Amino acid sequence: DPSEVVKYMLGRELEQFHPPKGTTKVVDRARPRLRVVGLTTAPEGRGTALRDVSLEVYPGEVLGVVGLLGFGKTELGKALIGMNRVVKGEVYLDGVRVRIRSPADALKMGVFYIPEDRRREGLVEVMSIAENVVLPKVRELSLLGLVRLPSREVSAARKWIGFLRIVPPRPSFKVVYLSGGNQQKVVIAKALEARTRVLIFDEPTFGIDVGAKVEIRRLIKSLAEEGYSVILLTSDVDEALALSGRVAVLVGGRIVGVFQASEVSRDLLVELLGGRGRGPQATPPA
Repeated sequence: DPSEVVKYMLGRELEQFHPPKGTTKVVDRARPRLRVVGLTTAPEGRGTALRDVSLEVYPGEVLGVVGLLGFGKTELGKALIGMNRVVKGEVYLDGVRVRIRSPADALKMGVFYIPEDRRREGLVEVMSIAENVVLPKVRELSLLGLVRLPSREVSAARKWIGFLRIVPPRPSFKVVYLSGGNQQKVVIAKALEARTRVLIFDEPTFGIDVGAKVEIRRLIKSLAEEGYSVILLTSDVDEALALSGRVAVLVGGRIVGVFQASEVSRDLLVELLGGRGRGPQATPPA
């Protein structure tokens, strides 16, 4: 069965896949780091338009947003960084209303989206680990479009290679040859190097091996403990419950319930995702 397969592959039990379940520590309960009120987007091709989405995430918190394919979770992540057109709604950062019209705006404000499709949207595969890590800061490092401080670029890459345990630990290594888990770590390194305040993870453990899943999940938990505000967009109910302090359920572009992860059952979340109920809007964490 699956638990035996995992045990034989990794030498650990299936229960060790997730960090211990429990509400993450919230650093500042007085004011959310990011607050979204009534966010509504225009339809984008075959994507799902968001309708009146309201949520908040606090410093030191992981807010899980769980939704199935086509329910709008990727659209939410992209709307928060200006990739999808917002037609109505307000966004506040540390209590100040902001307008994020593009990913460049989001980057300046410390909001970073880590996409589900890391190879097409998160990385430049023909570049090295070091070149990818410093991409968000390339204007600071370049003169007429050419990076003028290669030693600084390599130094930044080495720092995150060590911190995230990227393998192989070579700044010059091309990301196209990395495993899925190590490619995901490079995208996370980009976000951390960019001095991010809000991290938006979209299916962070999709398409990576079981050992890397454990590492990425523990990393998300530890980043929240260090004070980052994390939004976890996932279709994995168990992942949302294990990593999040609160869990929001997104169905058809709408938030149908927000719950404390330590108090809600997996069965209720699955029922809501199946459209067989509607949960209460929860209050902010106590």
